Amino acid sequence: MKVTIFTVSYDNDLEFLKYNLKSIRKFCKGYHKNIVLLDGGDSCSKTIAYLDSIDQPYFIDTEAVQIKNGYVRQQYIKFKADQYMPESCEYISWVDSDNIFTKKHSPEVYFKDDKPIILKQKYKDIYKKIKNRKGEESERDINAFRVWQETTSKLIGFEVEYEYMQSMPFVYPVETQKRFRNYLEDLHSMSLLDLIKNQPIMADANVIGAYCEKFEKERFHWVDGTEDEFFNKFIKKRRSFFNHYSSRKYEQPERYIDLSKKDNVVSKIVD
Repeated sequence: MKVTIFTVSYDNDLEFLKYNLKSIRKFCKGYHKNIVLLDGGDSCSKTIAYLDSIDQPYFIDTEAVQIKNGYVRQQYIKFKADQYMPESCEYISWVDSDNIFTKKHSPEVYFKDDKPIILKQKYKDIYKKIKNRKGEESERDINAFRVWQETTSKLIGFEVEYEYMQSMPFVYPVETQKRFRNYLEDLHSMSLLDLIKNQPIMADANVIGAYCEKFEKERFHWVDGTEDEFFNKFIKKRRSFFNHYSSRKYEQPERYIDLSKKDNVVSKIVD
């Protein structure tokens, strides 16, 4: 199988991207290509200079700058990833700049019976687990998941009961991405850019995950957190190959890492 790693980035994530690319070179074996994609705005000039200096393949999506919200913008670029894949590529692996691979592996770990694995869990079970927690964070997290569920249902055109953002990276067939994008444009009678450019928030893997389960279910291997006793083992295994960090000290304190410090956790992994 020919799987290309696809990372969306910009200048604010450049220091993470440097480590991300190092970790890919060190730990990712047997992948087809490794491509970075940028939005082409002023926020990418430093990243472009760095990628040129190390001869890292990258592309620029010149339309993406029309999307107001940066968080949504990078998701829009992921939805168009198939347009930037090598002709012989079969699958796309979505990776963020702050995803750092930590162990040698090949893309086969994200497949079962030659099908990409998608992990899913019912929202009602997620809400139930969160309600058992104490404090203000419980209500905050419930509200966050409700936003994902409501936004996904509106974009995809039907009510969704599952959450699909269980663990990165997310792997999809190239042709599935094309059909998914065409579906959204036909459903809303507008281009993907017009559909998303004023969208305040969304969750990319939830939207495409809902599409995949309803229309292309047979192309994937599904692991249901509600019914499958091995779900947690799947999660643990997948997360053993990479860590998800953050530069947002106050928004994501559990993931935050200060890359300016020497011998930080990430540098110890990849350097």
